[in-house]
Amino acid sequence: MLEPRFESLLRSAVLFTQRSTLYTTYYLEWDPKLSRVTQPKRNWHKQAFRKLNVFAAFFILPALWVRCYHLSTSRGGKNYKSTLCLTYLVSFILPCYLCIARVLMSPSGPQKYLNYFEVHLNLERKLEALIPHPDYKRGDDLDSALRQMNRYPNLFFGILNFLGPIVIASCSFLRWNPLYTMFLAVHNFEIYPPIVPISIQITLGIFSTLGVTSMIATIGICVLIIGCSIVSLYVWMIFLTPEKRDRGNFKLRGGLGFQAVIKMYNVLRIMTIIEEELFVEFVVPRLDHFIAVVLSTCAHLVVLNQINGGRSLIFISGAIGIWLFSLIIEFFVIYVVAKIGALSRTFLMGLRMQNRRVPQRRRLLDSMLPNSICLEYLKSVQTIHNGVEMKYFLNYFDRVTNLTSEKMWLGGDLFHWFDWVVVAATLGVSLAIGIYYALKGNKSNEDLLVGGRNMAVLPVAASIMVTYVSAITVLGFPAEVYSFGGQIVMINIMSAIAVGFSAFLFVPYFYKMKLTSINEYLEHRFHSTLVRRLASFTFILQQITLTSVILYAPSLALEAFLSFPVWLSILSVGLCSTIYTSVGGLRAVVFTDLFQSVMMVAGMVAIVIKGFSSVGGVGEAFRRANDGGRFNFIDTTFDPFMRHNIWNFLVGTTFYAIMQPAVHQLQVQRYCSMPTLAKAKSVILCSVPFKLLIIGLCLLSGISIFAMYDGCDPFKLNKIKKVDQIVPYFVVEEMASIPGMLGLFTACIFSAVLSSVSSALNSLAAVTWEDFLKGRKLFAEMTPTAQANTTRVIGFLYGVLIISLAFLAQNLGALYSATYAAVS
Repeated sequence: MLEPRFESLLRSAVLFTQRSTLYTTYYLEWDPKLSRVTQPKRNWHKQAFRKLNVFAAFFILPALWVRCYHLSTSRGGKNYKSTLCLTYLVSFILPCYLCIARVLMSPSGPQKYLNYFEVHLNLERKLEALIPHPDYKRGDDLDSALRQMNRYPNLFFGILNFLGPIVIASCSFLRWNPLYTMFLAVHNFEIYPPIVPISIQITLGIFSTLGVTSMIATIGICVLIIGCSIVSLYVWMIFLTPEKRDRGNFKLRGGLGFQAVIKMYNVLRIMTIIEEELFVEFVVPRLDHFIAVVLSTCAHLVVLNQINGGRSLIFISGAIGIWLFSLIIEFFVIYVVAKIGALSRTFLMGLRMQNRRVPQRRRLLDSMLPNSICLEYLKSVQTIHNGVEMKYFLNYFDRVTNLTSEKMWLGGDLFHWFDWVVVAATLGVSLAIGIYYALKGNKSNEDLLVGGRNMAVLPVAASIMVTYVSAITVLGFPAEVYSFGGQIVMINIMSAIAVGFSAFLFVPYFYKMKLTSINEYLEHRFHSTLVRRLASFTFILQQITLTSVILYAPSLALEAFLSFPVWLSILSVGLCSTIYTSVGGLRAVVFTDLFQSVMMVAGMVAIVIKGFSSVGGVGEAFRRANDGGRFNFIDTTFDPFMRHNIWNFLVGTTFYAIMQPAVHQLQVQRYCSMPTLAKAKSVILCSVPFKLLIIGLCLLSGISIFAMYDGCDPFKLNKIKKVDQIVPYFVVEEMASIPGMLGLFTACIFSAVLSSVSSALNSLAAVTWEDFLKGRKLFAEMTPTAQANTTRVIGFLYGVLIISLAFLAQNLGALYSATYAAVS
């Protein structure tokens, strides 16, 4: 007597088999005299025919139902079991269906399909015979099938032809989809660039194609098994197998560092226990898999033998040989995985001995040792989707560790969907502004580089402020206040005083020259084109180096605390700023800076409000900051070796503050874009309140964060590696539970980076055109529109170069320092 659940599965198999019969007969010509199908109908849609026939292939493998039944009664969560069931179904069904589709497209395909169709009906009858008491009836001949078929309108099948692929494609992105889950498992736990998981997917696709071209479903399945096994073996053996060197030193292949070792070990544990606990019982599930492969292969061989009339004994023997070889490969991979699991524990213990003098690493390694509780956590589908984070580990591991915020994931899922909306909206609005001004008209270089010399005061003043407030300022200034107090504010006070000298002494002189490149003044002053070009070259080298670091540095903070990948941060911000700057010109830069200043203010205001409200109000926060010595704004000690005092600021900051708004290329372009001298002066003076607003918010952010962690400094507790990480640490710990806050903070950082990068790109294009290309005959004879397009291309190329250097910044630290020091 069959169990009720198994009987239900068989009933479903028969039902869907009957439906597939009806769907396929719709495309066949029926000969009443011969009482059989003769050929497919004319002009039938080949692609739709392939998609519909997947139903016919679904239930030719009854062993799949046995396997799914076993999984449904096994241990594990609901999502875990459903994912495995679907994975088995897809892995066996897809090659079979593709094989049938290929057979149908061959010259002798229709006749082979007719033979297969009769075998299909026989299989249906055999399935029906397994059910003790069927409660439905249907005719066994094709006449009754056609009669039932004619009851369905053609519209139904037309909709099925076109909506079926759409539904299948949309389902492929659902979280329970097995292929999507498998892709996330590779993507979330891979420390190498995206090219590695993409290469693995391509490799599997090639093996699938080879399996389909063999025209035999059995060989297709075997080739798939061999392909997956070889790829798995490659990953395990090359990347994850630890080596034991001389003197007992353990090291991963490739010379990976400590953090990479921890991530790799995470990959090892998670991937080896997705199906069952590998360290305890890894054989039983594979035996079930072995039975499923045996039964499904036998079913394929029976069908193959009937289709070919029993004349393919040699071919069937070859298929059996390939199948046995694939099983050997598969079980060899299982053996290697189990072997690596044992080696990894030994490797981890050896690594712990090497780091016994570093308490933080030792505690981290202790918490990584396998145990039954963490295995249950790691094998869940939720872990596969979201990655692994140390603060979740603490629910299962030793609670005495202080690594509350140490990240252990590779692409965690901290972001709420609304956070992604905020980040996407920030980038989208910036792009939209650039496209708007590109369509509105930038027909000459004067429009592109100086806004037609007809810009408004307030947007340009905000742009001047935002240009010099980078993400490094937003992250570093509050950290400076948190660690050493408010003395750093005096830098900006001195700058505000110096701006008056610039506005009334230098701006009138340079504005009357109608400059686009400040280096043009050097040619008039020294009567030398060489001096002008040398200064331009130095500026270009300095700006490229500085901008690439500005683009790269904040991405590290976003990756360390918000699970935002470095490559995604660099690409999204770099490409966005490059596109809207190159197509929109200075107008796009100015008005995106205005929008980005709003986002920066909103992000910092959110931090200030959260910090003050968490400690009991502004008064309590100021009391704690005052008791902690963070209100030490003025120090009159005369000591040039002190970190900050009033005399250092007065001597060192004043001259730089006079130079910056007066003769720096980024500022000259802006005040020379004004229609009158009075407005040019106003732009420089009006930028001061904007800058003081940002600096004031940074000061309040540092004070509120200090008050929040007064007496429990995360840096002293080893929760962060550097004090510079205090702002993102505060955002993740205190604001992550509020939807949109992480997105707002990320948008704040992105806005600061976008403003700095876009201003640099526009200035680089201006200097290159004015100082190197404008005087050349080839470019001088161009039309104004062609010259503007040339400048756009130059700006875009600079953007690509800066993005490329940002990716190399982590490997060129010393070179970057030397280069920047040389050109500063």
